[in-house]
Amino acid sequence: AAKVWNETTGQEDVRFRYGYDASGNLGVLEDVVQGVRYRYHYDLVDRLTEVEGSDGSRHVQRYDQNSQLQSLTQIQGQRSQTMAYAYDRDHRPTSVTLSSGAQGRTAYDDLGRITGKTWIVGTTPVQQMNLTYVPVGLTPDLGVQYTGYVENQGWQGWKTDGQVSGTTGLALKYQRVRIALTNVPTDPQDPLASVKIRYRTHVSDVGWTGWVEDGAESGAIAADGRIEAMEIELMNAPEGYHVRYQAHVQSFGWEEPVMDGQEAGTTGQSLRMEALKLTVVKDGAGETTSRVAALEGPGGTVRYT
Repeated sequence: AAKVWNETTGQEDVRFRYGYDASGNLGVLEDVVQGVRYRYHYDLVDRLTEVEGSDGSRHVQRYDQNSQLQSLTQIQGQRSQTMAYAYDRDHRPTSVTLSSGAQGRTAYDDLGRITGKTWIVGTTPVQQMNLTYVPVGLTPDLGVQYTGYVENQGWQGWKTDGQVSGTTGLALKYQRVRIALTNVPTDPQDPLASVKIRYRTHVSDVGWTGWVEDGAESGAIAADGRIEAMEIELMNAPEGYHVRYQAHVQSFGWEEPVMDGQEAGTTGQSLRMEALKLTVVKDGAGETTSRVAALEGPGGTVRYT
């Protein structure tokens, strides 16, 4: 698929113009209506480092040794604001600190779930949100395995049921993927016997590929290609069965999980996927996963049923 060069309004007037560098990254964006031109700069591993506007604005990003966003500075004339980010040893964001000293903090439980968010000005918490969970569970009778082809590493071993396929902190492209269900019954009378999994990938310089099923390969053909997004769904599954998946994306880290054909990753931003987590879930089965049961905030407590 071709890159976008012009974007029009409903009246077919050109609103935005785009230009790309030799690596396929967005290099120039021109806002024709506002008369502003933005130039995009990247480092040697294609991470966005700076956006310069002809109006004098600047957007500067810096990264830590794990390729996680370390700081983001926005400059407009004489005004500037910097947001500094901190992470725990599992690469989860734990705080963001503004130039003013205000800080947002995120807490997790032993399972990696967010349990609270706190906003602090000076030393005083001004807003707090707490989350509690109730069990929902992973299905014990249907599983999934998946393997990825990683830049400079080749095909990794098969991962199962929520394990990480790919890499984090190494700035390596997740280039191809294969996914297959496990524990599918062989008895044709079993309602799970006809379940299949299908998936497609959004690839740099190509766009969305066609759907493939049950262990077939999907992704980039070119040696320098990259997967940027994925959609995954179950076919012929009984009611209550879902596929849940999560993408690790360049510059952003782990996105929130999505389910049943929703898009994981990004499109139109030239950002590589670096890793994938995937599992099959069944409503109300077992006690190995959970959903939010209550949200406690400054306005009171909201309970979910």
